[in-house]
Amino acid sequence: MLKNLVQSHVKIVFSVLGILFVLVSWLVFELLKGLLPDLIAVIHKWMFQPIEWLFILAPPHEENKLASLGSVLGLSILYSAILAGMVFIVLFICNKFRGNSIEFQMEVKYCEKELANAIYSLDGSGQSSAIINANAITFMKAFEMEVKTIYGLKPDELCCYWIVPTNNDKQFEVFYLTELKDFDTVRTLLLSSMLQEDCRIADKQVKGRIPNTDIEQFAIVKNFGKFRLGFAVAVYKNDTFTPENMQEFERLTTYMLLLGFVTKFVNKVKTLKRAS
Repeated sequence: MLKNLVQSHVKIVFSVLGILFVLVSWLVFELLKGLLPDLIAVIHKWMFQPIEWLFILAPPHEENKLASLGSVLGLSILYSAILAGMVFIVLFICNKFRGNSIEFQMEVKYCEKELANAIYSLDGSGQSSAIINANAITFMKAFEMEVKTIYGLKPDELCCYWIVPTNNDKQFEVFYLTELKDFDTVRTLLLSSMLQEDCRIADKQVKGRIPNTDIEQFAIVKNFGKFRLGFAVAVYKNDTFTPENMQEFERLTTYMLLLGFVTKFVNKVKTLKRAS
């Protein structure tokens, strides 16, 4: 899709440049027939200065209007090609970033829609407990799916965990929607993360520090201040984290920093944990 869009822009640019060149050339020729020889000589010298190294298009030593005209046309084509190349590069870069941005925004909006449904259900909508639970779990599954998409992992290469505090502030509960793997290591990583004040923590060398574990990398996001809600991922594929996908993960989890302050949602996660 991006390739077709760039090709379309390039065709339009070349078409416009060609039409403008022909139109301007014709108008100048018609309006300045009498001055054309002298004008060509002046324009030729001005156009030649930036590329004096290209001697083929240099002004002739002897006055030759036809040679000068051909040289001007050659220079015009050369400058048009340079301009078109610059425009192509700018359009390619802009469309690449815009394409990534649009795709990512669509993903986030999808999660936001599911989150809105969950919050609406919790906020005195009068819906049954089963519907409220279903909406909460639907959002959580959608969120986890976006995380897997960002990292490009298969379902068995990543586990997601939702962490909520217990009545004892020094302890926490963990809720998970997928099959549990190596929870002893996960709990060790969570305990270590809870002792740190940073709201975002990423560990790229889990296996190098903890023996007898299949977890390669680990990341957690938690709210600012007093702990209320956290989201963690345990990755079972080495070298998964890159600057690019970690930046996307950071953008996706931005509202997780505030979601912990939505008490009804946190309490619902606690209810799901106790019911599981």
